[in-house]
Amino acid sequence: MPIYGLKMRYLQAKHILKRYSMLFKAYNLIIESDFDLKLPEVKGENPDIYFRKGEFSIENYKKTKIFRAGIQARVGLTEKEYFINWPEVCTFLAHNGKYIEYVKLQNNDDFFRLFAVSEALGLILQQQGFFLLHGSAVKIGNKATIFIGPPGAGKSTTVAAFAKAGYTVLSDDLTAIRIDENGIPSVMPAYPEVKIWQKSVVNLEIEMLSLEPSFEGNTKFLFRQNPELFPQIAVELSEIIILQKPYSKKKSEIPLVHIPIELLKYYPLPHQILQNESLKRHFDNALKIGRQVSVRRMNRPKNFEKLLTFVRNFE
Repeated sequence: MPIYGLKMRYLQAKHILKRYSMLFKAYNLIIESDFDLKLPEVKGENPDIYFRKGEFSIENYKKTKIFRAGIQARVGLTEKEYFINWPEVCTFLAHNGKYIEYVKLQNNDDFFRLFAVSEALGLILQQQGFFLLHGSAVKIGNKATIFIGPPGAGKSTTVAAFAKAGYTVLSDDLTAIRIDENGIPSVMPAYPEVKIWQKSVVNLEIEMLSLEPSFEGNTKFLFRQNPELFPQIAVELSEIIILQKPYSKKKSEIPLVHIPIELLKYYPLPHQILQNESLKRHFDNALKIGRQVSVRRMNRPKNFEKLLTFVRNFE
């Protein structure tokens, strides 16, 4: 039975398994696409995900708390399909944990790509059972540290400082965690790309020639990491740090019993998705993660100089 009374029509094209010329890799998954996602390309691999142009429409939807490029997303759900739309930009339909169909509502391919490699991929990752966080992961030593936090806490700037210092940023903005049969959580390497605010570029003295426009606004840039050095396998999770503003008094380890509610605040997709079995699975996985790694609050450094010192001394 459809949720929210959503009425959706989409065409199950006979060529659903047709092979396209482009194969990409993200989150350790092979994506076969009829659109250039500008992700690391691979050859001769069997696809895990099919990304293709589709035809579908909706009559009912719900507004979400998700904004990208200043545009509010809308969501529609059925038992097996997730639909997300940004008015006048694009619409995505994810189904069966394997297929992403899209409708472009404008002609700027680079702008469209912003949405395709963020929430659209997130829908499939959710359907495949990954634990998702709105945050970034950095490879420190042989393990991964995830940085999350409320708006203005300094997540992007902190991760940019790690990138400048030569650390590998495993994921930027959307982090996917896999929990193995032994309960060990690992971060899936997304793709070698980091978004950096203009203020961070200036204050961290990042060379402008190494950056590209992000197409998400005039104040954001893309920093591309060396794809040959980017990890090809999942990286075991070490800890989750909830960044706070410099003078916050809530510096503490999160008790296990509170971890599911705390991490729920940083779910990156529409919260309407987390219902019934999906919500139960999210809570169960949060507890599994909390039993294996530290989840703690940390005040971000007060200024850029202290941030660089923090990165140099981080262990």
